[in-house]
Amino acid sequence: MQDNNINLDKRLIKFFMRPLIVISFACSFYVFFNTPEVSGTSFFFTLPLTFSFCCLFCSEIIEYQKHGFGLKVFYSVVLVRYLILPVLTCMAGHFAVDGISAFGINGLSSSDGYSYAIWLSNIELIVSCIIIKRYYRKEYVRISRKIDHSRKYYYEDLGIIGFAILLIFLIFILLRGRLSQSIRFFVVSSSIEDDAMYGVDIFLAHITMAFLVIVVTSYFQKRNDKKSSIINVFMPLAISLLTCITVLGNNRMMIVYFTLSALIVLLRAFPKYKSFFMSTLVPAMLIVLISFTLIKQFGLDATYSSGKSDIAHNDITVGLSSYVCGIENVAHTYDLYKITGDKVSFMTFLSDIVNHTMPLKLVPELPVVEYFSSIPTSTELATVAYEMVSVIGQTLFLGGYYGGWLLDIISFIIVIRLLIIFEIHSKLEKKLGNVYIFNWLAVLFGMVMCYCLQTLYHNLTYVPLLVYCLLRVNEFFKMHKTRVKKV
Repeated sequence: MQDNNINLDKRLIKFFMRPLIVISFACSFYVFFNTPEVSGTSFFFTLPLTFSFCCLFCSEIIEYQKHGFGLKVFYSVVLVRYLILPVLTCMAGHFAVDGISAFGINGLSSSDGYSYAIWLSNIELIVSCIIIKRYYRKEYVRISRKIDHSRKYYYEDLGIIGFAILLIFLIFILLRGRLSQSIRFFVVSSSIEDDAMYGVDIFLAHITMAFLVIVVTSYFQKRNDKKSSIINVFMPLAISLLTCITVLGNNRMMIVYFTLSALIVLLRAFPKYKSFFMSTLVPAMLIVLISFTLIKQFGLDATYSSGKSDIAHNDITVGLSSYVCGIENVAHTYDLYKITGDKVSFMTFLSDIVNHTMPLKLVPELPVVEYFSSIPTSTELATVAYEMVSVIGQTLFLGGYYGGWLLDIISFIIVIRLLIIFEIHSKLEKKLGNVYIFNWLAVLFGMVMCYCLQTLYHNLTYVPLLVYCLLRVNEFFKMHKTRVKKV
């Protein structure tokens, strides 16, 4: 039976949260006295101040991130967005104007845009912390009981049909030959600007990589449950490491998804080797991410010294603001709504769904996809170039000036509830496939402050959904099923 109780470690609150509260209060004072003189930003200091109050009144929620990765990611993004970025902005002495100019609009955003961004950002954090504090324990008990009363748990090792599907995928990828031309390993020294060049190949490759981690680990877990041996660890670790260092496309977060999902599966299957797994996969992920960021964000090749040896402080601030959807990003979207907001209709909502349902893209020349490809999505209307769109920005386009703020709050209530559910399932599920998929979803939804609703939906219907379907097909047609002995 699962332990339905959550034991809070007061030491973590004492030695981590209390100093963080003091630091965040100090940061709010620093931001208050050093906010760049820009109209509409006089309450910029409330971002670290709200962070400090959330830490003070919801300090116990730091405990809920234990043994999972979704909340860890969420708390990390919150720390950057509400504490680190405001301080860096004030240290720079100006907002990330260069980033906004790169999107096609010169100069600062409007006063109303900055005010809207600041207050909605504060509300998002408050709502998130309240939801986690109120619902995490209840969901933990509910899900724990539900899983305990389930009857059958089978190992998810590879069956004949699953093997045949993998073989078809690999043959298709090899015959097309697109991935072999631009696949990168470990240290990234070149950037691929057009992900479309991969076509359906990259979809199949990502599904194959995730599926292999699950079935290989499950097979050796079954062997290890019969007779424990460190030999059973090496093949699952090798496959997992390969998915961590293989770079397909230009999306850095895929490396994070693959690494953390593989890591939690390994920890669940072979808990004795936690330090070994952590010391292998995490450094590999960091090397790939750092080299990827240097080449993509700053044009620096990590494999040799280029002419540009220094990364400007402003470049870092602009990059952080862009990726965690800082107030500059949101204010820019607010101003764009004045220009393109009148083009939003019910067809825009349908276009969001059709154009970002990944299984539809696996069917070539599907009429419904062809039809909606010409109808702009809400995020296309909210951007003028390659930029991130926040939940605040997208809900503004979907709900307008009067309803966008309310839609943003409702969206965060739903998304954080789902984050909690996915996080708890990733900790309590007994089948490795479920652990992998729920952890992927937890990390994805933990990035909510960097993404918009469309991005969350797009990724939800990609690897998690497609791998789930493949696992169910593999299990359904397996002739010999073995029940999990360790639960």
